[in-house]
Formats: sequence, structure tokens, C-alpha cells
Amino acid sequence: MRNFERSRGFTLIELVIIIIILGILAVTAAPKFIDMSTESRLATMKAFGGNLKSAATIFNAKAIISNAGVGYKVLKINGMYYSFYNGYPDTHNLGNGSGDSVENAVGALGLVDTDIEFNRTQQIQNGKKILIFGLKDHNWCQVYYHQAEGNNAPEISYITYNC
Repeated sequence: MRNFERSRGFTLIELVIIIIILGILAVTAAPKFIDMSTESRLATMKAFGGNLKSAATIFNAKAIISNAGVGYKVLKINGMYYSFYNGYPDTHNLGNGSGDSVENAVGALGLVDTDIEFNRTQQIQNGKKILIFGLKDHNWCQVYYHQAEGNNAPEISYITYNC
């Protein structure tokens, strides 16, 4: 009975050893969780780029069916007007980009959900139109939608430096 009364808990040395072991585990596991957030952002950008490319391909099929595969055209699809260049959604909107009329046709921005938390920029680089989608709060996580050239599909590229 007396042995039981004497062993009521851990000694101070045992508690210190347990704390040291937990500290070592935390130090080795923390970098792995930090890397997961970067990988998550990269996966988000790759998935978004893939969805953008798929949507452009589907819209290209609709443009070909409508005989709008060459030059600049505006098509009405599902009640909304879209601007096309060489059969693919253009990088730039027309007018205010609302899609409610031929003059306000929406370009590739119309392919994506407007609720997505992306910064959107339209630029011309080296004489080519580019639509840039970037993750908010991460300026170097970007998807580039390069305007279609000739019979080629628009190019989708990624900037993932310091993502």
C-alpha cells in the first residue's frame, strides 16, 4: 500500500524529457506542414489552368460549329456574348465586358467563375495579348492565358516563383 502512495505522478525529470521529445517532434514536423501550404497553392494554380484550358477547348468547338474559327468574332452562347480570336476566347473583353451585348462581349474572363479569389490583369507582352490570373496575397502564383495564334490553341503557362 505504501508503494502505491509514493508513485502518484511523474517526476520533474520525466516531465522535462517528455517536453524535450515533443519539442523535437514539433521542430521536425513543422516544415512539412509549411511545405504543404505551398504545394496546395501550386495545386490550385495547376487545377485552375487545366480548367481554363478545358473551357477554352469546349468554347473552341462551339466556335467551329458556328463557323467563327478565323479572326475576331463575337458569338452568343447560353445567352451571353463572347469575343473570340481564331476560334478561341479572346484575352480581352469588349466594352464593359458584361456579356450582355455584342459591344460588351466578354473574353476568356467569361470562362471562369467570377467568385474566384484571383487578381485579373490583361496585358500585351511582346506584341501578344495575355490574360493573367494571380492568387490574391501571393503575387508570384500566376496563370497566364496567351491569346491563340493561327490554328494553335491558347497557351497556358504558370509563374510559381515564391508561391
